[in-house]
Amino acid sequence: MVRKVLHVDTEDEDIEMTFLQQSKDLFRWPRKEDKIWIDFTDVICQVSEPVTTGRPQRTFKLAEEGIQQVNI
Repeated sequence: MVRKVLHVDTEDEDIEMTFLQQSKDLFRWPRKEDKIWIDFTDVICQVSEPVTTGRPQRTFKLAEEGIQQVNI
């Protein structure tokens, strides 16, 4: 799963994140925002911010090194 960090709470050592929906090798924001708080230890890796793709620029794609990190 690819998520975007919204807030980092260093005191409680957790992160508020929102999810991107995946369709093959592309991602998009869901219609209804999906947020969750997770513990620092649950983060597997960090990837570069996805780049927009397509005309309306509502879909995103990970850079090649990001794809390899999350094994899409």
